[in-house]
Order: sequence, then C-alpha cells, then structure tokens
Amino acid sequence: MFPPEDLTGFDEMLDGYFDGSLTGHEWVVAEDAAGAVAGAAYYAPEPFADRVWNLYFLAVRPDSHRAGIGHALVAHVEQALRSAVTRSPGC
Repeated sequence: MFPPEDLTGFDEMLDGYFDGSLTGHEWVVAEDAAGAVAGAAYYAPEPFADRVWNLYFLAVRPDSHRAGIGHALVAHVEQALRSAVTRSPGC
C-alpha cells in the first residue's frame, strides 16, 4: 500500500507492539470475506498530553476502497478510545 521510502519507522511500530515495549499502542486489522487483510489502523497515546491520541496509520487495500472499511476502522478506534477514557480515573 505504501512505497518503501514511506515506511520509515514501520518496523519499529510492529516490533514495539509485538514485544510489548510500546505501552498503549494498538493495531486494528480489518479482514475481507476471504480472511485476507483489507485494511489496518495504528494508534497510540500522545506522550506529552493527557487523553490525546495519535492515529499514525490508516490504510485500506486499493481493491477494497469504497467498501466502508476505512470508516469501520476509524469507528472502531473512536469507540475504543471513548471506552478507555471513561475507564480512566479522573475523567
């Protein structure tokens, strides 16, 4: 989905997520009907702010465009963050 020069830092995002060193960082993956990856989102808390998150990565496979996958990914991220905020003390 991206040219190699745009993937700087991608390996670190994946490595940190899977080895647990990036606390609070989340990946969401959408599959198509055949079970293949159709899209993905990656988000994480802003380290210098309270209850602020960054959506670092949102991609939908080109042959899956206009199928609502991007919308579903963003809706999932928004709901997950709303739930996280309501569970946080002092909110």
